[in-house]
Amino acid sequence: MRVLVPGHGHPTDRAGALARVDADRRYLDLIAAGGRVGEDRDARLGDPWTRGEHERQVAALRSRGSG
Repeated sequence: MRVLVPGHGHPTDRAGALARVDADRRYLDLIAAGGRVGEDRDARLGDPWTRGEHERQVAALRSRGSG
């Protein structure tokens, strides 16, 4: 693979794609375990849209009794 064009975000190379997957896994593991995720742990949360999606995901997990 030379370039990945994701459904959202910017095109990237293999290293960038692997870094995104790693960041997503760490993020999901942390919120599933009930941990706090802030900009200090995930810089992507500095974006207002991403922050809103994060808050909805955490609320959905809590409403299901996870976290």
